[in-house]
Amino acid sequence: MRKEGRCDIVLLDYMGAFKTTRGQGNMQEWQKVVDDCSRFVMFSGKYKVPVCTMAQGTKEMLEPGVTLTRRHLMGGAQFYHKAQTVVLSTRETCVEPFTDNHKRIIAEIGEQSPTMVSAIDKQNSGPKGKMVQYFNGRFFQITDKPWWD
Repeated sequence: MRKEGRCDIVLLDYMGAFKTTRGQGNMQEWQKVVDDCSRFVMFSGKYKVPVCTMAQGTKEMLEPGVTLTRRHLMGGAQFYHKAQTVVLSTRETCVEPFTDNHKRIIAEIGEQSPTMVSAIDKQNSGPKGKMVQYFNGRFFQITDKPWWD
Protein backbone atom coordinates (compact mmCIF):
# COMPACT_ATOMS: atom_id res chain seq x y z
CA MET A 1 0.00 0.00 0.00
CA ARG A 2 2.90 2.36 0.74
CA LYS A 3 4.39 1.82 -2.73
CA GLU A 4 0.97 2.50 -4.29
CA GLY A 5 0.63 5.79 -2.39
CA ARG A 6 -2.32 4.48 -0.36
CA CYS A 7 -0.68 4.48 3.08
CA ASP A 8 0.68 7.58 4.82
CA ILE A 9 0.88 6.26 8.39
CA VAL A 10 0.31 3.12 10.45
CA LEU A 11 -1.92 3.85 13.43
CA LEU A 12 -2.14 1.15 16.10
CA ASP A 13 -5.10 1.27 18.43
CA TYR A 14 -3.75 0.42 21.88
CA MET A 15 -0.46 -1.44 22.05
CA GLY A 16 -1.27 -2.99 25.42
CA ALA A 17 -3.75 -5.35 23.75
CA PHE A 18 -1.13 -7.29 21.76
CA LYS A 19 -0.77 -10.97 22.50
CA THR A 20 2.53 -12.13 23.94
CA THR A 21 4.91 -13.77 21.46
CA ARG A 22 6.87 -16.90 22.35
CA GLY A 23 10.01 -14.82 22.75
CA GLN A 24 8.23 -12.55 25.24
CA GLY A 25 7.00 -15.38 27.46
CA ASN A 26 9.18 -14.60 30.50
CA MET A 27 9.22 -10.82 30.11
CA GLN A 28 7.59 -8.33 32.45
CA GLU A 29 4.78 -6.22 30.94
CA TRP A 30 6.98 -3.15 30.39
CA GLN A 31 9.62 -5.32 28.66
CA LYS A 32 6.96 -6.65 26.25
CA VAL A 33 5.93 -3.10 25.36
CA VAL A 34 9.57 -2.12 24.75
CA ASP A 35 10.03 -5.22 22.57
CA ASP A 36 6.85 -4.43 20.59
CA CYS A 37 8.00 -0.82 20.16
CA SER A 38 11.37 -1.89 18.79
CA ARG A 39 9.61 -4.14 16.26
CA PHE A 40 7.51 -1.20 15.07
CA VAL A 41 10.59 1.02 14.82
CA MET A 42 12.21 -1.60 12.57
CA PHE A 43 8.99 -1.91 10.51
CA SER A 44 8.78 1.88 10.19
CA GLY A 45 12.37 2.10 8.95
CA LYS A 46 12.05 -0.81 6.53
CA TYR A 47 8.84 0.45 4.87
CA LYS A 48 9.52 4.18 5.39
CA VAL A 49 6.15 4.79 7.03
CA PRO A 50 5.51 6.48 10.41
CA VAL A 51 4.02 4.26 13.10
CA CYS A 52 1.96 5.77 15.95
CA THR A 53 -0.03 4.17 18.73
CA MET A 54 -3.28 5.25 20.35
CA ALA A 55 -4.77 4.92 23.82
CA GLN A 56 -8.05 5.95 25.38
CA GLY A 57 -8.33 9.09 27.46
CA THR A 58 -10.53 9.99 30.40
CA LYS A 59 -13.86 11.78 30.08
CA GLU A 60 -12.26 14.76 31.84
CA MET A 61 -10.19 15.55 28.74
CA LEU A 62 -13.42 16.33 26.86
CA GLU A 63 -14.35 19.17 29.20
CA PRO A 64 -13.88 22.66 27.72
CA GLY A 65 -10.79 24.55 28.82
CA VAL A 66 -8.97 21.58 30.36
CA THR A 67 -5.17 21.51 29.95
CA LEU A 68 -4.38 18.14 28.38
CA THR A 69 -1.57 16.11 29.97
CA ARG A 70 -0.64 12.43 30.13
CA ARG A 71 -2.60 12.14 33.38
CA HIS A 72 -5.66 12.04 31.09
CA LEU A 73 -4.66 8.57 29.85
CA MET A 74 -6.79 5.91 31.45
CA GLY A 75 -6.54 2.33 32.64
CA GLY A 76 -4.20 0.03 30.77
CA ALA A 77 -2.58 2.95 28.96
CA GLN A 78 -0.46 3.64 32.02
CA PHE A 79 2.71 2.46 30.29
CA TYR A 80 2.37 5.52 28.02
CA HIS A 81 3.02 7.65 31.12
CA LYS A 82 6.70 6.74 30.73
CA ALA A 83 6.84 7.74 27.05
CA GLN A 84 9.17 10.61 26.20
CA THR A 85 6.47 12.45 24.25
CA VAL A 86 2.71 11.99 24.24
CA VAL A 87 0.32 13.78 21.89
CA LEU A 88 -3.22 14.10 23.23
CA SER A 89 -5.96 15.05 20.79
CA THR A 90 -9.57 15.92 21.46
CA ARG A 91 -12.60 17.38 19.68
CA GLU A 92 -15.53 19.09 21.34
CA THR A 93 -19.18 18.25 20.76
CA CYS A 94 -20.95 21.02 18.82
CA VAL A 95 -23.50 22.92 20.91
CA GLU A 96 -24.51 24.87 17.79
CA PRO A 97 -24.06 24.09 14.10
CA PHE A 98 -20.45 24.43 12.92
CA THR A 99 -20.44 26.38 9.66
CA ASP A 100 -17.83 27.52 7.17
CA ASN A 101 -17.39 31.09 5.89
CA HIS A 102 -20.21 30.53 3.38
CA LYS A 103 -22.65 29.42 6.13
CA ARG A 104 -22.56 25.78 4.93
CA ILE A 105 -23.05 23.40 7.85
CA ILE A 106 -19.96 21.28 8.45
CA ALA A 107 -21.15 19.65 11.71
CA GLU A 108 -24.60 19.54 13.31
CA ILE A 109 -25.47 20.07 16.99
CA GLY A 110 -24.37 16.98 18.93
CA GLU A 111 -21.74 15.94 16.35
CA GLN A 112 -18.01 16.21 16.97
CA SER A 113 -16.46 19.47 15.83
CA PRO A 114 -14.05 19.22 12.89
CA THR A 115 -11.66 21.38 14.92
CA MET A 116 -9.20 19.19 16.79
CA VAL A 117 -6.91 20.41 19.57
CA SER A 118 -3.69 18.46 20.07
CA ALA A 119 -1.39 18.98 23.06
CA ILE A 120 2.19 17.75 23.20
CA ASP A 121 3.16 16.58 26.69
CA LYS A 122 6.86 15.89 27.14
CA GLN A 123 8.48 13.94 29.96
CA ASN A 124 11.49 16.25 30.27
CA SER A 125 11.62 19.98 30.88
CA GLY A 126 11.61 20.91 27.18
CA PRO A 127 8.90 23.10 25.69
CA LYS A 128 5.41 21.68 25.46
CA GLY A 129 3.02 22.73 22.75
CA LYS A 130 -0.55 22.94 21.62
CA MET A 131 -1.93 23.09 18.09
CA VAL A 132 -5.27 23.29 16.34
CA GLN A 133 -5.84 21.01 13.37
CA TYR A 134 -8.87 19.99 11.34
CA PHE A 135 -10.39 16.52 11.13
CA ASN A 136 -12.30 15.28 8.08
CA GLY A 137 -14.04 12.15 9.33
CA ARG A 138 -15.23 11.12 5.88
CA PHE A 139 -11.64 10.40 4.85
CA PHE A 140 -10.08 10.10 8.35
CA GLN A 141 -7.81 12.96 7.33
CA ILE A 142 -6.16 15.53 9.60
CA THR A 143 -4.98 18.81 8.05
CA ASP A 144 -3.37 22.03 9.26
CA LYS A 145 -5.81 24.15 7.26
CA PRO A 146 -9.61 23.84 7.25
CA TRP A 147 -10.48 21.16 4.68
CA TRP A 148 -13.82 22.79 3.81
CA ASP A 149 -12.31 26.01 2.37
